[in-house]
Amino acid sequence: MFSKLIPTIILLSGFFSNTYAFQFPLEIIDYMDDATIIVYAKKDDINKTSTWIPGDTAPPLTIEKLVSTVNSWLKTRPKMQNLKINEIELKQVHKHEKDNYWYYLIQLKNKQNVKYIAILMNGQILPAIKEPKSYK
Repeated sequence: MFSKLIPTIILLSGFFSNTYAFQFPLEIIDYMDDATIIVYAKKDDINKTSTWIPGDTAPPLTIEKLVSTVNSWLKTRPKMQNLKINEIELKQVHKHEKDNYWYYLIQLKNKQNVKYIAILMNGQILPAIKEPKSYK
């Protein structure tokens, strides 16, 4: 009887190990120009990025490298190719301040559109959206 349960136990243990390996994205809520911006990141991505202590050294991701990374990324996005960097803000990752994790919040803009992205100090681009205004 027990030997018939072994394949089922193996199957279920594989299912549950994969279920727990999945990570829900963290929502980092920040602000830029009176807009609420939500950045989506995985905890592993934050833990893999470079740390930075202001005043000790230059940021691991320089502005020149940041601009180059964003422009290269925009070229791979046909719907966003006409957007340009409008604003850059250096932000600490909320709830990870003591770990010295930072990122850049970038506003991309043209005459019709405004989009947002975030870039970790290792150059990884994270999705970000402007939270819609609620109507009361």
